[in-house]
Amino acid sequence: VNHSVRNKETGKPETLLTEGVYGVRRHPMYTGFICLQAGLWFSVSSLIGYMIGGIIVFVVSMNSKREETAELKMLFPGEYERYVQAVPRRIYTPKLTVYLLAVLLLTIVSSILILF
Repeated sequence: VNHSVRNKETGKPETLLTEGVYGVRRHPMYTGFICLQAGLWFSVSSLIGYMIGGIIVFVVSMNSKREETAELKMLFPGEYERYVQAVPRRIYTPKLTVYLLAVLLLTIVSSILILF
């Protein structure tokens, strides 16, 4: 939740942001962070880097889901459900996920082959 809509005394959001970047993705900050991690994976070309990056992305994804479930569903029950139907949580689709996994697999295989 963007800090600009939080009540200064309670710290709780007063408005559900649904426009701008929040109208494209539900968690634009997390989406940007995941894209950054993916770029680092491919630039490092290290199996350990891939594993660490994967763990980081998993933890960030779970945190965004927890935040969404715990806070926003309770604060904006009707409005939030409509928002969920209209705006995807992730930047990638199932089809794109298959392509990204294929690229990741090929990158890992090429990194292993370079060692030999």
